[in-house]
Amino acid sequence: MIRIGTRGSPLALVQARAVAQMLTAARPGCECEIVTITTQGDRILKTSLWEIGGKGLFVKEIETALIEGRIDLAVHSMKDMPQEIPAELAVGAVPKREDIRDVVVTRVPVKNIDSIPAGLVIGTSSLRRKAQILRARPDLTVSSVRGNVGTRLKKLNGSEYGGVILAAAGMRRLGIEAEHTLSLAPEDFIPAAGQGALALEVRRGEEGLVAHLDDGDTSRAVLCERAFIECLGASCRSAVGAWAREQEGRLTITGRVLTPDGGRMIEGELTGLPRDGHEIGTALAEEFLSRGARALLEEE
Repeated sequence: MIRIGTRGSPLALVQARAVAQMLTAARPGCECEIVTITTQGDRILKTSLWEIGGKGLFVKEIETALIEGRIDLAVHSMKDMPQEIPAELAVGAVPKREDIRDVVVTRVPVKNIDSIPAGLVIGTSSLRRKAQILRARPDLTVSSVRGNVGTRLKKLNGSEYGGVILAAAGMRRLGIEAEHTLSLAPEDFIPAAGQGALALEVRRGEEGLVAHLDDGDTSRAVLCERAFIECLGASCRSAVGAWAREQEGRLTITGRVLTPDGGRMIEGELTGLPRDGHEIGTALAEEFLSRGARALLEEE
């Protein structure tokens, strides 16, 4: 029996069940049990993430359960993972990535960002999304919104929000097709590091439990993105996007750092060999820092 720890949100449960199916398909006779764990991030829903402590809020209690042996495997959304994890643990696998894009779901149909009605209130809990939408459309209003995918979409039924920005991956995994959905190309709206990817975390030395579920292309891309974030010293309090992908045998990362209001931005791109993902991400971050990225990251 493999005990899989996860948050209890609908999306987290879908992701954990998908991993369970992967494990049982690869190992006939294998049985899995889903163990739901409430995290601090699940309990605090009325405050923006950047105000209450960041990404670790969604993983700490699950990691504790893993260290204490109450579960055998933790399934996280990669973008929720802190840069540093406990020494006793390791990310044993990163399965194939889902859609990396962000989407804007609106009450009225829109063809592109430019056609969003002026003054519309857009809900998001992400500084990165807030900064990028305001840079493209400073005439919009951005308001903080927390909760799971379904909760955020229900906000459109009231009068406060005219749109919400969500991850395409979450909607696809949940099988949700909103009537008015605008997909944002990653070239224009850089996703978060690790967006669309899962992290399968195990106790160090037990990586063999999930190693066969690792997707090399996704792992290398995520490693590059997270190296970029780590070198910058960015967190959920930072408006930072990172998008790495392999093309024709090369690994390219595009990065973007903005002030929270989207008024100032540094962006750039770097390409190298796929095996050098960590070095490529770090080198791009060092370039950004030399161009003044620290000042943008510290602006409130």
